[in-house]
Amino acid sequence: MKTRHKRGDVAKAVAALVAAHPDMPTKQVAEQIGTSYSAVYHVLHHLGLKPVLMKTRKKKATHEINGVKMNKLKHDRIREFEKMLPQLDERERLNSEDVASRLGLSAVTICSWLKVLGRRLKNNNGRTFYAHDKTEWANTVLPIYQQTGNVRATAKAVGINVCSIYRWLANSGHLVRKRADRDISKYKFQNHR
Repeated sequence: MKTRHKRGDVAKAVAALVAAHPDMPTKQVAEQIGTSYSAVYHVLHHLGLKPVLMKTRKKKATHEINGVKMNKLKHDRIREFEKMLPQLDERERLNSEDVASRLGLSAVTICSWLKVLGRRLKNNNGRTFYAHDKTEWANTVLPIYQQTGNVRATAKAVGINVCSIYRWLANSGHLVRKRADRDISKYKFQNHR
């Protein structure tokens, strides 16, 4: 149990111990004196000294999956997860939150593991993702946009998402800017194919 010292006694003890052992980590200084880490930190700050952190050993990245380097423990966990994917994804059609709750992990962890594996779950919370073939858009979408002058009206006429049309028009340089001070051609949008 840590005893409560007077402030002046702690400052003197910290100053003496740090002068004798300048490379001693701050946590060990606190343990030697028998006070809290925050008390030692404040004394060091008052004296104008930086706290010395303990050196920790990093786990070496000895394994690799799809160009992502990782340690053996993470590698083994991801490979075990990959073996479970046919059951969880193809048979039960679970989304990332359901898979995470089943395995006792967070959905962020599941998504990062899927990214490392280069996979995407089939059930994306009921959403479907389409990769539109944009080779003919110059002949089909562009004339409608030039006629209407409105992205939303063009998307409604063609039956494609407004964001997809907007990105294609902006990235191909066909989008008419409404404000003269903002040049839309300098912006590039995501999911451009």
